[in-house]
Amino acid sequence: FLLVALLCSVWFAGIAGALIYSFVLFFILRRWFVRLQKNYNTVLAHTQHMAQGSLDVPLEEDVGVLNPLRDELNAVQAGFARAVREEVRSQNMKTELITNVSHDLKTPLTSVIGYLTLLRDELQLSPEMRARYTNIALEKALRLEDLTNEFFEITRFNLSHMELEKAPVDLALMLRQVASV
Repeated sequence: FLLVALLCSVWFAGIAGALIYSFVLFFILRRWFVRLQKNYNTVLAHTQHMAQGSLDVPLEEDVGVLNPLRDELNAVQAGFARAVREEVRSQNMKTELITNVSHDLKTPLTSVIGYLTLLRDELQLSPEMRARYTNIALEKALRLEDLTNEFFEITRFNLSHMELEKAPVDLALMLRQVASV
């Protein structure tokens, strides 16, 4: 403003200088705004890709005054990618746990069913064989009960979201308690 006022005080040459200065300033500012708009559109396009689930490619391009925003978006993107990987890993572990538990429960159940069917269908079994098969079926049923209880304990611990706290432990006292049990 002071420069334009000073130029205008010199009459015609000053007014011409003020006009030239204004045009130059207009084109400089216009170029700066075009570059700012291009950088803004780059950041906007990157956020749209992020919103569509593309969490692999960070924004590396220089976006001028928007570089701090770019860095924060890259940090958010990395955090989301990490969270997605953890959730996928957690889901895979849950699926694997269910598969393993299902197999571990099915094995004793199949044995129980087999021995009970044998006891029911075999009319010519001696009392000793009946007692032996009954004991085996009972052992397998008790194993099935233990597995089921363990499964419910694991489920209860997973659902409670307990947080562990570190604390000093008297190891000698703990070993004496374990030995007395």
